[in-house]
Amino acid sequence: MKTKHTPITVIIAGVMTFALKITTLAGPFGSVIPGGGGLLMGATLTQQPGLLCAVVSHVGIYDSLRTELEPNGEFNITEFGTVKDPQQFKALHAYSPYHRVVDGTRYPAVLLLTGDHDGRVNPFHSRKMVARLQAANRSKYPILLRTIAAAGHGMGTALDERVAEEADAFAFLFDQLGIKYKATSK
Repeated sequence: MKTKHTPITVIIAGVMTFALKITTLAGPFGSVIPGGGGLLMGATLTQQPGLLCAVVSHVGIYDSLRTELEPNGEFNITEFGTVKDPQQFKALHAYSPYHRVVDGTRYPAVLLLTGDHDGRVNPFHSRKMVARLQAANRSKYPILLRTIAAAGHGMGTALDERVAEEADAFAFLFDQLGIKYKATSK
């Protein structure tokens, strides 16, 4: 698998923001990642759960071992590898966010977003990941799922629904990070 270093890069970048005093360990630090970044945030979340205070992730792949079994999954083999090859299976398992969730861990606030009709990333990934995180979590922070019934992988989603989804995502982040917002007058 060629992308194994990606979550490590995010973790290093997060640690550097603390080391350079851009933020503090006690300060709010969150992330919103769309699309393919869902796998990245899932890996970062499970490998370094104390790094972020809040995570919002859109339509992510979280169970790397099941992805190729989906109707669209064969297209992911060239990027991520195959479970049929023992070496690649080992790398996929080591990276798979779902398989890295640890019972009793204090996870940050999490909001995973998915669409019921996503032909690229099956919504079971988000549903399964939220259920696993909720069962394992020992922090006071919420682990939530937002599903759009009439949407897929972003394309074809009505504008009003996309706006509502983004508003919910940022409202979640603002709430979890303690960011105060005041509407301006027109």
